[in-house]
Amino acid sequence: MKNKAQIKPLESLSFSLDKNVPVKPKNGLKRIFGQNNRKIKNATKTEVDGIKFDSKLESFMYTLLRDAGIAFEMQKTYCLQDKFRYRGEAVRAITLTIDYFLPTYNMIIDTKGMQTQQGAMRYKMLKKVLYEEAIFIHEPPQIELPHNQKECRELLAKLLNS
Repeated sequence: MKNKAQIKPLESLSFSLDKNVPVKPKNGLKRIFGQNNRKIKNATKTEVDGIKFDSKLESFMYTLLRDAGIAFEMQKTYCLQDKFRYRGEAVRAITLTIDYFLPTYNMIIDTKGMQTQQGAMRYKMLKKVLYEEAIFIHEPPQIELPHNQKECRELLAKLLNS
């Protein structure tokens, strides 16, 4: 039998029942133990023009829009479901804060390096909210979700050519 996968023994995991003893998890186990649990995975916070961004991709899109002279609103929040009470318990509202809204183009841009299942569900809910708002007013905005710098550049080129 060749190329058998080696199975690591359970002793390689670090567990401690004493709360005062620090435990440093092995590679790849940070998420299991709740360390480095951030809302945005693999994102590096950056600052451009005195504005703090949650990721490099978000700041990259900002510089593209700014340099192209395109008018935009930043960090626009939509309420997807209002808060309510259930059997006396307060249930928080579900909101989604998008990165950029371009009123001239009627477009929402939200830079997402990695799409999560929760994020996909929120965008479905956003589409319903936008559809209901737009029934009597105008067409709902187009939603763009660039995942990398190449897609950001392609989106900008599409905007400038329209």
